[in-house]
Amino acid sequence: MKFSLGSSIDIASPKLEKFIRLASKHVPVANDLGSWKKEKHHFDTGKVMHLINTVDMIRRVMCLSDEEAAISQTYALQLQIECQIDTEVERLMATGALDEEEWQFVNGILTALSGNVLSSSVMSRYGGEATRL
Repeated sequence: MKFSLGSSIDIASPKLEKFIRLASKHVPVANDLGSWKKEKHHFDTGKVMHLINTVDMIRRVMCLSDEEAAISQTYALQLQIECQIDTEVERLMATGALDEEEWQFVNGILTALSGNVLSSSVMSRYGGEATRL
């Protein structure tokens, strides 16, 4: 995002550390939710040898036998991360810690996260032809 914006902000700044960490956690969870059925199908049919997906990891860690429960728990994780992002943005606003360029960066990241959720939901790469726009 820094490169895309031509920004001079310090992405290692302690002011942005928590926000960047949360955003970085959000991307793979949203992607894994969007690609779960396709990845699981490829694993079940032998097209891939390993299933590496947050939904499967949550199913295993929580000892869930029901795939739908694992999907629900993964979605809950995504929502929890989104609430934490919202709380962090509210904190940054309340403290006045960021300058205009840093806010532009934060807004860019939030826009990218939104686009990632949308594309993970509707791209045929993730959900197959049934979800394609």
